[in-house]
Amino acid sequence: MTVRKRGGHWYFDFQIRGARSREAIPEARTKFQAEQAETKARDQVFQGTYGTSQLGNQGFSEFVSETYLPWAKANKRTWRNDEIIANQWAELFKGKALREVSALAIEKWKRDRAQSITRRGTTRSPASVNIELAVLSRVFTLAVELEQAASNPCRKVTKAASGQSTQPLLIGR
Repeated sequence: MTVRKRGGHWYFDFQIRGARSREAIPEARTKFQAEQAETKARDQVFQGTYGTSQLGNQGFSEFVSETYLPWAKANKRTWRNDEIIANQWAELFKGKALREVSALAIEKWKRDRAQSITRRGTTRSPASVNIELAVLSRVFTLAVELEQAASNPCRKVTKAASGQSTQPLLIGR
C-alpha cells in the first residue's frame, strides 16, 4: 500500500501501467481508512483501465470541434479568439487521443512557439504564448469535468517567462 500521512492529511499514490494516481484523503482519520479509500480508488482505476471504457480515448481534434467550441460559444465572450487558438491546437494534435497529449509535447511546443517569428518580423511575446496555453488548459479542464480525460497535462507546464527583470531599478546611484 502506498498510503502516507503529511501535514495531518492522508494521501495515496500508485501507478497502474504507467498511469499515476495520487490524491488526498482528507476524510480519513486513520491509516486503515486511508488504505480502504486507496483500495476503492485502485479498483476504480483498474475498472477504467481494464474494463469496458477508458478515459481519454476520444480524439483531441474531435473533442475540440464537437464539445469545446460549442461550449466556448455558449459560455465565453472571447469565443472567437478561442476558436482560432483551439483549431491551431486541434491541428497540432490531430490524430492523437486526449490521453496521448503529454506535458513534454506541450513544453516543446511552448519553447518553439516563443522563439517563432510573427508576421511583423518580431519574436512572439510570452503573453501570447500564455494565452494559447490557457485555451489548451481550458480544453483539458472541460474534458476532465465531462469525464472524457483523466487529467490535465497543462497543470505540469509553467507559463512562458516574460522578459522583465524582477530586480528593482536603482535610479540616481
